[in-house]
Amino acid sequence: MGYLSVITIFTLLIALVVALLKHSMLQRHKKYALGTVLIACLIAMGAYNYKQSMQTNIATLLGEAFMQGNTLNCEGFLVHQNDFNLITQTNTLVGKSGTPTSNIIILLEKCNIALHSKQDEELLNGHTIEELQRD
Repeated sequence: MGYLSVITIFTLLIALVVALLKHSMLQRHKKYALGTVLIACLIAMGAYNYKQSMQTNIATLLGEAFMQGNTLNCEGFLVHQNDFNLITQTNTLVGKSGTPTSNIIILLEKCNIALHSKQDEELLNGHTIEELQRD
């Protein structure tokens, strides 16, 4: 429903630009040039809005999955609720103090939901046994 209202607003803005240019006293080629620039600006604004909306939706889905106890894969590092806290205002994962992940900050945008695999069975609180033995 939100997309419908955004499309309606941009359609009305384009119609307004066309109507204003039609009734202006500019030469024809200047009207076309100005109209093209204004419509290109509106399209760029719409594309930027769409991109921001998609990033927000992805961050929301990742945050919900993390809060439900799913493991996230953040550039090869497995993140779980046992070792990290989610800071929703900044969309970051911060390592809990007293765990091997303390002082680690990960941006939520660099994560995706990890699929359950055989490797997950080797995990202890979101880390492989090898990683814990290194620390």
